[in-house]
Amino acid sequence: MCNVVDRQLRKFWWGTNDSGNPKLHLRAWDHICKPKTVGGLGFRRTSDYNRAFLARWSWLLTSGSTALWAQVLRNKYLRIGTFLDAEARASDSAFWKALLGVKDLIHKGACYLVGNGSSINIWRDPWVPKHQAYRPTPTCEPGPGFAWVNDFIMPGQRWNSVKLGEAFCDEDVQRILQIPLSVTTIEDKWGWMAAKNSKFSVKSAYIVDQKQRFSLPSSIALLSTINKKIPLERTSCPLCGGEEETPYHLFFRCPHVQPLWFMSPWTLRMENFSTSTCAQFLEFLLTGVEAEVSSRMLLYFSCLIEQTWKIRNELVHESKNFNLMWLHNRISAQYRELVAECNDHRKPRTTQEQWLPPPDGWLKVNTDVCMREKGSVGVSMVRDSRGTVVLAGSNFFHFEDVLVAESAALLAGIRLTIDNGFTNVIFEVDCDAVAKAIHGSMDDLTWEARTVLSDCKNLLQQLDMWEVDWIPRSANASAHNLAKWCSQSNVSGLIPFCNSPFSLCTRDRTSL
Repeated sequence: MCNVVDRQLRKFWWGTNDSGNPKLHLRAWDHICKPKTVGGLGFRRTSDYNRAFLARWSWLLTSGSTALWAQVLRNKYLRIGTFLDAEARASDSAFWKALLGVKDLIHKGACYLVGNGSSINIWRDPWVPKHQAYRPTPTCEPGPGFAWVNDFIMPGQRWNSVKLGEAFCDEDVQRILQIPLSVTTIEDKWGWMAAKNSKFSVKSAYIVDQKQRFSLPSSIALLSTINKKIPLERTSCPLCGGEEETPYHLFFRCPHVQPLWFMSPWTLRMENFSTSTCAQFLEFLLTGVEAEVSSRMLLYFSCLIEQTWKIRNELVHESKNFNLMWLHNRISAQYRELVAECNDHRKPRTTQEQWLPPPDGWLKVNTDVCMREKGSVGVSMVRDSRGTVVLAGSNFFHFEDVLVAESAALLAGIRLTIDNGFTNVIFEVDCDAVAKAIHGSMDDLTWEARTVLSDCKNLLQQLDMWEVDWIPRSANASAHNLAKWCSQSNVSGLIPFCNSPFSLCTRDRTSL
């Protein structure tokens, strides 16, 4: 049936000639049925999308749907075991066999979201989202205390890092420690890791199922790449004529391109970077700098790549001359245009530029994080209506995602106020997504961020009166500076006034 549908689609798309015969198909149907971003026309093969639709039914069975049809199928086929463990038999219905036929697709994205850990078997179930296969490899033998995830959770919903080290390798331990544990001890449930918000959709199932077919070419048409297929007389960089033309050389190491990075708003000296591939530099932009700066640098990076590639092609194919300042002006103009367009879509939520003290009878808590090579450091600074620092504390987190770390810093600040008996509190954060999530929907966030922010919402109800507001970085500089100091000094816990640089806590418009 799927082939019949595809046949009719092909006939409609290519059309027929005057005699009624099909016209020449200029491109294979498999190539047309790809997203436009990878060279297709956005069509879909019917059989592929049918698999995604069947996967939805399979997902509902896996995730515990209580619908009548699901209860009937479970009572008939799953009296023992789970859907992911079931095997097809000759006597099974065609529909059931079809559902089992897409189990491989479910395995590509299904992973447990750890709640209390009581129903997740460490040997059999997928439960580590950061792991490629979602299953860590235990280094110990099965036995009492090493069977269920809750065997590794201590009272207070904290991971037992010592016991994890006994059961798993160091890489898996770091992945597990990044799983947030809710203080409300929620039940374990299934999540769909192929979607950012961990919620299953037919579209995400289709994309993950066809991921290998939709992959972009692994290389661009550089001279060194063409030379592997067709021998060329010259494979050196067209701009400098020195080293062999590779993506990293062309965009980062070429002497003609490095001045463009230095003339960027951040005056980057590429010769001082230890990166050796484009992927490593992108990783630095995504994890090694602050989120706001990272987004602007990525924007500039994309402009530089596009314009450099254009001028490179003009040199190769049109024999034009290289003009550094002309290229710099071209990149800068495109970058300014894109930044202005981004700013037009951002409505300022506040005109506040400096930290303002809270009203009498209230306290204000400013939180922020400093990302490290592994993990992050979050701080909470409590000040009264006179601007005096009442309390400050820091926490080390294993979270490497900025949004999750910012959420964890807010959660730590809420706990600090509750533990010290504060009742009327204003919380200020410089992460817009955190403030919006507290007052609105969290559906579009990752499940890790939702877990931490749900705990924030629950704990806030223990306060008499509270607010969570967003402020710009300039008004949160004290917390920002203190987070940097705690990261550099490896300070955690309550920060004694005598040992901390509290001159930082009065500079709400400066940075280190």
